[in-house]
Amino acid sequence: MTEILEPDYDINARNLCGFTELNGYAFSGDLTGVEKLIAKGADVNSTSVGDYTALHSSSWNGHFEIVKFLIEHGADINAQTSKRIHSFERMVVDLIRLQADLNHKNINGYTPLHAAARNGHLFVVQLLIENGADLGAIDNFGNNALVIALKNSELKVADYLAKKIEQYNMLMIKKE
Repeated sequence: MTEILEPDYDINARNLCGFTELNGYAFSGDLTGVEKLIAKGADVNSTSVGDYTALHSSSWNGHFEIVKFLIEHGADINAQTSKRIHSFERMVVDLIRLQADLNHKNINGYTPLHAAARNGHLFVVQLLIENGADLGAIDNFGNNALVIALKNSELKVADYLAKKIEQYNMLMIKKE
């Protein structure tokens, strides 16, 4: 790492190509490098040319251990590039494609379904549920995705979740 050679090195500075060191490690899949930079105070949401974050770079390149690490350390899952590309939707599609654990919880007990419900991403909510996300998962504050959607006034998402929960309950009654 450059800061070993240069003690006054700005850990969030862009190189001549417009990329931060964190973005470079995330892009190349170097989890150890990402961990060291975050531990030394790198901004997890710093952007490179085109407003790409480390989360964008790691997600698009299939480095899901880095994606998970960045989210657990405060990466903005709703960050957009200058071309208005959402990292969250792309990341979820990639996670499903690679058969990742869709019910993984961050330090607050949030799953991807909770995050999608909170931010009104109906398409992502539908995609997660269709691919096995747990409707009943509870965060550390006792909320499921439906409650989170309601608390954030995401009524379309809340309506969809309520219908899915009702369908699930009816299915369970029939099995008895």
